Amino acid sequence: MIEIKALYKKFGKNVIFENLHLVLNLGKIYGLVGKNGIGKTTLFNCMAGFEKYEGNIVISEVNKDKISFMGVDLYSYPRIRGIEFLISALEIRNISTTKNTIENIFFLPLNEYAENYSTGMKKKLYLQIILLIADQIILLDEPFEGLDADSIDILVEALKKIKENKHIIISSHRLDTLNKISDSIIKIESKNTVKIL
Repeated sequence: MIEIKALYKKFGKNVIFENLHLVLNLGKIYGLVGKNGIGKTTLFNCMAGFEKYEGNIVISEVNKDKISFMGVDLYSYPRIRGIEFLISALEIRNISTTKNTIENIFFLPLNEYAENYSTGMKKKLYLQIILLIADQIILLDEPFEGLDADSIDILVEALKKIKENKHIIISSHRLDTLNKISDSIIKIESKNTVKIL
């Protein structure tokens, strides 16, 4: 379970959250929606530990250090092939693998340099890493943008398969896809009001 208690966050004089409360249950995929600038990415950053905040975010039943977060801005190292980038990311998490044992979920040209990948291909590379690591908390900010229909279907099915004993939260403006994958929708309505739909 994730319990967000009396969350308060501001940037300068701009208050994003004030006394926000939210409870999320284990083993579910949550969609996260709200108008632009309402604080969806900020909420992810607070949950991932990238932003300081007041209040409490209490994570129980799972290892709170096992968090995968994919934001909107993706970085690829220069002069490194996709397969090398993928293996390096897995090794950082102490997951040993080889070129021959990696499942190429999105059928990427892994022997090509990742810096030459399109935006959609870079996103698929990051998503493949997240799916292979399969952390207990997965936060995805606009993961469907830039993906073709087949890749979206692959991602939806892959996330559904691994959701047991995990917290998966997905922010997206693609409401049709979000409704298809989500068990519940979190709607941020204001700085202190959220609804679970």
